[in-house]
Amino acid sequence: GSEHVGVLPSGGDPLADVGAELVTMGPGREHRLREAFAAHQALDGARRYGLVLLDCPPALDLLTVNALTAAGRVVIVTTAALFSSDGIARLLSTLAAVHRYSN
Repeated sequence: GSEHVGVLPSGGDPLADVGAELVTMGPGREHRLREAFAAHQALDGARRYGLVLLDCPPALDLLTVNALTAAGRVVIVTTAALFSSDGIARLLSTLAAVHRYSN
């Protein structure tokens, strides 16, 4: 049932503000989301989730890097088109860098 599902919308101005704030943060800014998840899990009485899905915009910005750093797995949803395959190549390069340096 829906009592086992939590939805947290992440669009609009608040998300844009977070993205802009990440740009000005210093070292470790790619770990902010992972640190926030860990802090939440450490709270007494915090709701525990068996699965968290992070739906990222099709951009390789600091928000996406934060999600990739916090993620245990990645699912790439795309279409069968030339520009999509070019984007996947860039994404795979980013995934390799995030895996090497952040996760």
